[in-house]
Amino acid sequence: MRECYSCDDVLLVPRYSHLKSRQECDVSTEWCSVPIVASPMDRVWSPEMDECLTSKQIITVVHRYFKNAEAQLKACPHRDKNKQYRFFAVGSIHGQHKKSWINYLSNNCITNFCVDMAHGDTEACVETVEYIKSLGLAVKVMAGNIATKSGFKRLENAGADMIKIGIGSGCFIPGTMITTIDGSEKIENIKNGQMVLTHDGTFEPVIATLTYDTEEPLCVVNDEITCTRNHEFYVVHKSDASKVNDDNIHMFAKWIRADELSEEYMLIEPE
Repeated sequence: MRECYSCDDVLLVPRYSHLKSRQECDVSTEWCSVPIVASPMDRVWSPEMDECLTSKQIITVVHRYFKNAEAQLKACPHRDKNKQYRFFAVGSIHGQHKKSWINYLSNNCITNFCVDMAHGDTEACVETVEYIKSLGLAVKVMAGNIATKSGFKRLENAGADMIKIGIGSGCFIPGTMITTIDGSEKIENIKNGQMVLTHDGTFEPVIATLTYDTEEPLCVVNDEITCTRNHEFYVVHKSDASKVNDDNIHMFAKWIRADELSEEYMLIEPE
């Protein structure tokens, strides 16, 4: 396993600048005042936060963890104010609600959608983006999450206007066993290009490895997995257990940090 630099090891050396003042800097985009998007999570979004950020031309996403699309709309009473900076999260058209959730939002003049899937490089995500884009020229679609160039291209070709990149973070300790296409192997022996089992049950190549020393407190999950606190796990909340099956599991699953896990969640183990 190769060693990598962390933020503590890097000093960014500034280049000579012709700017006379920081006020001359402009980080705005055609979409918003700053290239920052609030997370589409039910523990992050609130009507108050939404109103505050959109008033400053910062993009927010109304999460999708409501009983139905009508409840999602009602949770955002000021949805017509600064609406160009507000997206509404939806799941796959192959999920429990099929196209009805998206159609309800569209019929109520919502034109900004976020296809919110923990694993965005899927046929379901691509087809959902294509369907939403077919609703009209004014429709804007954010989609993801993805972590590879090929995944980015698939969503771009499907018509996505914004693509969310990055799937979790965090590290396991040495000795943690990883399932590869050739059997189990200690994580410290994993090499770039090696095919490892992913959260959706497929084998994908390792694109990079990272090792570093830390003195931060660690988390132990189910008395057998030791990891850093920010390592995310793919889980389903117990309240959704009766609704989940092999076809819709990615609609209900979400990534939760190790230090935020509780007995209310069930880990998903790919077969």
